[in-house]
Amino acid sequence: KLSKVKYYHNNKRLGAEVTFKGDKKVVKRWDEEGAFLYDTEFSDQIKDTEIDSIYNVTEQLPSFPGCKEVKDDPTTPNDEHMDCSNQKLFKYISYQTIYPLTAIELSLQGRVFVQFVVDKKGMIKDVNVIRGVHQALDNEAVRVIMLMPKWNPGMQKGKAVNCRFTLPFKFELK
Repeated sequence: KLSKVKYYHNNKRLGAEVTFKGDKKVVKRWDEEGAFLYDTEFSDQIKDTEIDSIYNVTEQLPSFPGCKEVKDDPTTPNDEHMDCSNQKLFKYISYQTIYPLTAIELSLQGRVFVQFVVDKKGMIKDVNVIRGVHQALDNEAVRVIMLMPKWNPGMQKGKAVNCRFTLPFKFELK
């Protein structure tokens, strides 16, 4: 059975396409201008040699891209880099998030908590709503996560590792 899910940027251009083929999932990504970025294939079947731990706590957290100008290297942990990364992340979220019309009509508000894995290559995978409000708000939070650019991966003992990350989305009508 083949099925596809598409996620769009605010400018209505295709941002991501997830194709499910049996036990495989293929994710293709495009930037806001429509330029192809990459594709990645995941499988639900894990070979013994592919088992990688997913860390909940790391020496250095994964960071949102765009702060290479801070200090020398984003792989060097420092508060200034993380502050910059968090600012870029929240700017991205506020720019990308579109309050769903259904949620406006129903006066829905609240926090949606989304958990995902930033893998050791910086790719976003295994996106799950761990506490939702309503399907319309939950889906919007997942859409925004799926469109995220490649992150700087979490680091443990100087090596990039898979890291679980939880992000709250606050939906508030004003």
